[in-house]
Amino acid sequence: MLDRTVAPAFQNAVDYQLPTYHHHRASNGPHWVVLPTVQQEVIKIELVFAAGKWHEPAKGIAHFATAMLEKGTAKKSAVDIASFFDWKGAQLEITSGYDYSSIALYALLRHWEEPLNYLVDIIHEASFPQEELTLLKSIFKDNLRVNREKNAYVAGQAFRKSLFGEHHPYGSIMEEDDVDRITSEDLLHFSRLLKTPAFVFVTAPATAKINTEAIASGRVKQEEQLNQIVVSGSAKTVRIEKEVSIQTALRLGHVTISRNHRNYPGLLLLNHLLGGYFGSRLMKNIREEKGLTYGIHSSITPLRQSAYWVIGAEVNKHNENVALAEIQKEILQIQNKTVLLSELDFARNHLLGSLQQDLSNPFSVMDKIKNIFLFDLSPDFYTHLYETIRQATPDEVTRTAQTQLSVTHLHTVAVG
Repeated sequence: MLDRTVAPAFQNAVDYQLPTYHHHRASNGPHWVVLPTVQQEVIKIELVFAAGKWHEPAKGIAHFATAMLEKGTAKKSAVDIASFFDWKGAQLEITSGYDYSSIALYALLRHWEEPLNYLVDIIHEASFPQEELTLLKSIFKDNLRVNREKNAYVAGQAFRKSLFGEHHPYGSIMEEDDVDRITSEDLLHFSRLLKTPAFVFVTAPATAKINTEAIASGRVKQEEQLNQIVVSGSAKTVRIEKEVSIQTALRLGHVTISRNHRNYPGLLLLNHLLGGYFGSRLMKNIREEKGLTYGIHSSITPLRQSAYWVIGAEVNKHNENVALAEIQKEILQIQNKTVLLSELDFARNHLLGSLQQDLSNPFSVMDKIKNIFLFDLSPDFYTHLYETIRQATPDEVTRTAQTQLSVTHLHTVAVG
């Protein structure tokens, strides 16, 4: 009998391998990637289109064109479409991002084909009815008004605008006037990018038989050049006053390297150590020792054409300058004083453990496989990432901090 009162021996995993997946490209159509590891009788089929903000002719077009796909065709109303998927026990998850837009279909394995065919039909026959667009625009503007009252939301928007500029796809902000200008004709014209996906990602049991010709015809995948953008530009400070606010939302950071840069694994580890988890340096200083915030966090956002690193926190107004000074002090300290191996090992093990945990869920595994294709990464990217982090030394962390973090190039946004 297993003695459950005795904890199993601790073991450090020494490698990181993604499960086997199958990839092929249909003739003149999308790339198909199939991960046959699901144990339950469910299937997820995600269609990814090169039709994000990067491709839109005006603000909001990509968001509304994607959201409106399930809002009706010449023969089917939005209610008809929603009722069909409910009846079939299926679900749609529609997302519009900076580089791509996607539609994910979740369905039962025993009858997924009819929902998929139905989805393909509504994609090709979407009519963008005016009454549904009017309703969707009204809801969006109501949410926008609510979000404008949230300092964290305003700070995030202002930070991206500061980094990339208001006319850049990554920095543009959709306002009410932009929403009002969008027409059904605009969406219908943009929807040509939403007819055939660039990628189809299937997560399913090994017994599932997928007919790739179902949505294989149409336009050829758009080929895009991935630009390398390193830390550059001048520091910039943005202050947005809100007299009624008790707290100030802070965002600090700059443009940085993305996943396909050789130093990215080191930057990911450095970020984790500095502010990427609850035991990070920023949390210990700003929260535990100074009591300036309930939480502070740093993260890297990799995009297809760029990437940025950002620290985020909310503090009382009168503590704003103290918090900013302490954040900059922590950045300088990690650049100028070698981290102890014990501290590095603790942060390293936490990061590697989170990567290992992702392997327990087939949908999170597919998210990593998606990154390989969407970011043009090497098939062994995650194996290399894991191994580089596992072997990183304190001196390498210091060098990464010196080359990839910059106090002089920090963009600082304070809202409150």
